[in-house]
Amino acid sequence: MMLRFTTARAKGENRPWPWPARIPAMIFAYGGAILAVLSIERLMHSATSAGYAAIAVVPGGIGAGICAFALSFTPRSKLLILIAVLIVALLPLGVIALSIDFGDYRPIFDERASRLAALFAAAIVFVTTLLAGGGVFPRDPEAGR
Repeated sequence: MMLRFTTARAKGENRPWPWPARIPAMIFAYGGAILAVLSIERLMHSATSAGYAAIAVVPGGIGAGICAFALSFTPRSKLLILIAVLIVALLPLGVIALSIDFGDYRPIFDERASRLAALFAAAIVFVTTLLAGGGVFPRDPEAGR
C-alpha cells in the first residue's frame, strides 16, 4: 500500500487502486487523524477533555473513512468528495452540540467544541487531500486533468 505512494512512475501514469488496497490506506489515514486530534486535545486541555472529545471524534473519523471508501468507487469531483467527507466527519459533534443540555458548562463546551471542530476539520481535509493526491479516488474525466 505505501509502495504506491513511494514507487517511481512515469509521468502521467495513473494505475487504479483495487478496492482491497484502498481499505488499509483509509484505515491508517483516518485512524491517524483521529489519534492526532485526540493527542492534541489531550495536550491542550486534559485527559478528561480528550475522553469527551473522543465521543465525537471517533465516530466522525470512522464515518469519514466509510464515506470516503464509498465515494472511491466511481470518478467524482475531488471537491465533492472533500465536502461530503467533511460533513460526515463533523456530524457527530453537531448532533452532540444540539442534543445535550450543558447547563452552566455551555460556554466551556462552545469554546472547546469550536476548537475541536476546526482541528478535526483540518485533519480530515489534510488526510482526504493526501489520499486524493495519492490516487485512491479515481479521476473525474470531466475535470480536465
